Amino acid sequence: MLAPEDPEHRITIKSEADIMFFDGRILAQNGWYVMRSLLPAGQTGKVMEWYMEANTLPEWTREPNIGFSQAGYTTGQQKVSVIELDKHDTPRTTATLYRIEADGRESVAFSGKAEVWGNYLRYNYVTFDFSAVREPGLYYIEYGGTKTNAFPIDNDVYKGIWHTTLDVWLPIQMDHMTVNEGYRIWHGTPYKDDAMQAPTNHRHFDGYSQNASTDTKYKPFERIPGLSVGGWYDAGDFDIQTGSHNRVVGDLVLIWEIFNPSRDMTYTNQATQYTDLHHPDGKGDILQQIEHGALALVAQIENIGHAVRGIVVGNLHQYHHLGDAGSITDNLPYNPNLAPYETDGLTSGTRDDRWVFTNRSSGMDLGTATALAAASRALKEFNPDLSQRALACAMKLWNDNQEYVSALLNPPATPAPGARGGGPGSLVDLGLQFWLATGDEKFKKIFEDNLWKALDANNVAETRRGGNGTVYGALVSGLRAWPHADQAFRDKLRGYAEQYKKNSDEVNALSPYGVPMGGRGWAGNTPISQWAGTNYLINKYYPGVVTREDVLQGMNYLFGTHPYSNLSFVMAVGVKSKKVNYGMNRADFSFIAGGVVPGVLFLQPDFYENQDNWPFIWAENEAIITDAIPFIFLGLAAEEMTK
Repeated sequence: MLAPEDPEHRITIKSEADIMFFDGRILAQNGWYVMRSLLPAGQTGKVMEWYMEANTLPEWTREPNIGFSQAGYTTGQQKVSVIELDKHDTPRTTATLYRIEADGRESVAFSGKAEVWGNYLRYNYVTFDFSAVREPGLYYIEYGGTKTNAFPIDNDVYKGIWHTTLDVWLPIQMDHMTVNEGYRIWHGTPYKDDAMQAPTNHRHFDGYSQNASTDTKYKPFERIPGLSVGGWYDAGDFDIQTGSHNRVVGDLVLIWEIFNPSRDMTYTNQATQYTDLHHPDGKGDILQQIEHGALALVAQIENIGHAVRGIVVGNLHQYHHLGDAGSITDNLPYNPNLAPYETDGLTSGTRDDRWVFTNRSSGMDLGTATALAAASRALKEFNPDLSQRALACAMKLWNDNQEYVSALLNPPATPAPGARGGGPGSLVDLGLQFWLATGDEKFKKIFEDNLWKALDANNVAETRRGGNGTVYGALVSGLRAWPHADQAFRDKLRGYAEQYKKNSDEVNALSPYGVPMGGRGWAGNTPISQWAGTNYLINKYYPGVVTREDVLQGMNYLFGTHPYSNLSFVMAVGVKSKKVNYGMNRADFSFIAGGVVPGVLFLQPDFYENQDNWPFIWAENEAIITDAIPFIFLGLAAEEMTK
């Protein structure tokens, strides 16, 4: 019997057989409690029976989940709390906003109707609109006897809301660097021994595989030089995912070109491979992060000849590693002439180096070329040498893949059975980034021709229900081109932005939260950030199509107006936030400030979940690099729009 003293949590398990009870944490920090009985030998039919009972309370109802923004609200923005109710709960007709004075006194600031929204999946919902309250101060919401924690209403609630992600979380994810914060070393310089050619005909873990060829001049387990530079840990593990790096570099360049943030709070020295948090060095942090990503991508092209799937540890014992990545390997390149654990001081006979999975993909090549073309523009003055190398690598990948490009530009009228990939959307951002990087009108034509084809095919302007919400891609490329385009282009693009808004509204109306809910397989915060960020770009260039509230609604969701709980999904940002997440320090049931967790995961048939006390469910709680950068963009957008 578990929790015999607590009727809300009591569980009973019975059997005529012996039930063994194990604490799985003895073997691994992510171990669960295990109960086990041994099946008897030599028997048929019913050989064992367990009886399990979860205690129930007939009159129990779930306490209301009062959703609101833990970051607070500006005085002039819409302020709507979404209150999630047990189906057996009787909706109250009113909710109340209380103001807290400096001396602790409380007074009613506003009492209003709790509007019935209706049923969504498992729960019923009411909404409480307190937009009329515009006086700066601290407040809390009370509904049916349930009170929230305090939150602010003030004009500067979004000021610097993105700083923690850029100042703390992203630098800690930097690969090939010692990262220091005050008295703490987050990790030493890892993977100085990067990296070995992965073996052929091998299916690895975490989605990596190598076919019968290496597609390189290197033999299996031969060291590929020059790869111990740049990049970020992909997530709570320590691999280099090239596709993710392409997205991050592209998004960082977008941030630089739209907002031009000059924030400098991180010391980064590539020569000594050392990063120090909260230590300005006279260089913009966004540019230093673009540089760090570009270094890793350029290293692949210059030393391998093409973009690769990624770089990951070679065995599961290393993959399980938690804590300091600098201790996963001995940091000495593998030397096959030495015995295991033998070293000459410069090399080692221990084959603990990471593996590079090198099979060539034209799609990966062109995605990497796109990111490098974008990076070359941002780095033109900051690091001219790297800028030139990045553009040279991008052009190499473009030239190497002309047969593939030709097939994309001239697809067969009837695709071959089983054909995958391609389509006009594959060349939209590539054409844009190459055009802006080189000025070559050829790339402008590729961009524009394929943009309209992609939008007409509804690759972007259409929405998809039940997946990750509103599709995000070619429309953003079109909006990125707006400052460089003529009036005819701008007028034509407006129609697609209007259709995007119409379709978004249809999807968002399906839930009381007003955002594109998704979260099947992987929780849905990134598409919501991207949706809100797209709204910012539309508002910037077509202010009559979407409003400021279409941007801030994404912030409200991330900061607590969401199902299951009202915690902020950005760690250590907001009054109450996630404090347990799936990161490199998850074994300590801890977090890294500024990381963005995936959010609520949809569990069939009708339940959204985000476990806030168990960090090992990665689809709900693993902060990854491709979640962080869209949030930085959205934070900058909210900060600008609410000045």
